[in-house]
Amino acid sequence: MIIVAADTSGLPAALDSTHPEHAAATEAILAAGLLVMSPLPLAELDHVATRELGREAALGAIDRFRKRTPARCSPHGSRSRPAGSRGLPR
Repeated sequence: MIIVAADTSGLPAALDSTHPEHAAATEAILAAGLLVMSPLPLAELDHVATRELGREAALGAIDRFRKRTPARCSPHGSRSRPAGSRGLPR
């Protein structure tokens, strides 16, 4: 399985058909068995797309990636705690 970690440079390239790396970025995303994204590049994509293209286009861009990648918690972001742990509930 191919795992792709999407970063700030790859996301706009995949969305912008005039970007020089559009074909490669799109191919990588489509070939991915698992596309991993941090909320930080998504926030930056939202900011740049809103500034450059307007709010509706930014929402559409984020929605395209959201539909491609189901939300999952990382082991560090999990809401469950191991049995017997005494940490504060999240």
